[in-house]
Amino acid sequence: MAARLEKSNLENVADLLFSVIKESAGTVGKLISLFVHAPFLIIKSKKPILVALGGSIIWAVLLIIFFEAIFPAL
Repeated sequence: MAARLEKSNLENVADLLFSVIKESAGTVGKLISLFVHAPFLIIKSKKPILVALGGSIIWAVLLIIFFEAIFPAL
């Protein structure tokens, strides 16, 4: 029989995030959860600094798109 390996902290966090996204109320809740958890779903790294850097880059790009497309007068 194959030995069962313990899940790493990264796998535990990923499983928790997927369950939060699945259990979110309605389509809007799922979209908001997906946007909030996008860095964790896109960047698969065990180094938290890389996930934080990637998340800040993703949010910076989204904010630039938002301010250029939706509120160009700001």
